[in-house]
Amino acid sequence: ELVALAAVLAGTPFPVTLVAQGPAATLHIERAAFIGVLRRHPEAAIGIATLLSHRLNELFHYLEHATGGSTLPERVQHALQRMRSRR
Repeated sequence: ELVALAAVLAGTPFPVTLVAQGPAATLHIERAAFIGVLRRHPEAAIGIATLLSHRLNELFHYLEHATGGSTLPERVQHALQRMRSRR
């Protein structure tokens, strides 16, 4: 599983903590090395973009169900409030 992929690409902190339920192995790849691979292998970059697009769609579907199918004006208002709170 690729963890923190969006955060690595954006150069931002990963916003959650992961805890393994049993023995686990990890592989840390430095951001600069990862970006270098994507630059040298455009097909890999497209694969990563596709993976992130699927995850984003899943998130949108989850949010739609979690908010009880709010109306468009309610969702826009919520998004504007979220953006205002980030300032």
